[in-house]
Amino acid sequence: MFDFIKKKKEKRLQLTAYKNFLMYNNLTDELLSEQDNKLFELYGNCKEFSKKVNILVISDTNNSLDELRFADYVYRSSKYDACLLIGNISTNDLDIIKKYVDKKKTYAAFEQSEFKNVDGQVIKINNVDILIVGKKVLTQKESINVFDNYPSCDILITYSNMYNDNFGLFGINYYIYKNSIPYFIHCGLLKQYKDTMQNGTREISTFEYEYIQIN
Repeated sequence: MFDFIKKKKEKRLQLTAYKNFLMYNNLTDELLSEQDNKLFELYGNCKEFSKKVNILVISDTNNSLDELRFADYVYRSSKYDACLLIGNISTNDLDIIKKYVDKKKTYAAFEQSEFKNVDGQVIKINNVDILIVGKKVLTQKESINVFDNYPSCDILITYSNMYNDNFGLFGINYYIYKNSIPYFIHCGLLKQYKDTMQNGTREISTFEYEYIQIN
């Protein structure tokens, strides 16, 4: 029993020391590029995920939404549990989106009149906790502090990408590993792909609109 308490205390001190290391060092690209291995060493694999949720993510339409194509896609993706708006979406595109999505199931990561602004908040859909973080301009150290203050979740959805290849916010990496997040969805790279992080977190990069089934 005492060994367990001792190990737990030592682990807590180790994690605190690592956070201090990040805060008090110059976070160069060279240093940050080495940190995913350290994060995995400290926090291990992501938590298991056995729930189901279907999400329609609409992002960065940039005033170029084709109404007919969009309407057809939403019709074919009508089984979504939540529709999430994030990134650069013009007033014209919003007017189109409002015609076809279920407003009761739709949330936004920015301020506007039609949908609830949930930027920086955790929403619960089908007993799944989803944290949505909109577009932010942050230094690497600021990103660590900002994301460290968010509550844990099952699915993290952000505008910005995590830090990778000298681009993105390291605070996202830190948050994902520290909270053992099973799914990470982002839209800032303007392309669609799927990947798996070292700790098992499933990464999904989305663009314009995409129906994502998570189970």
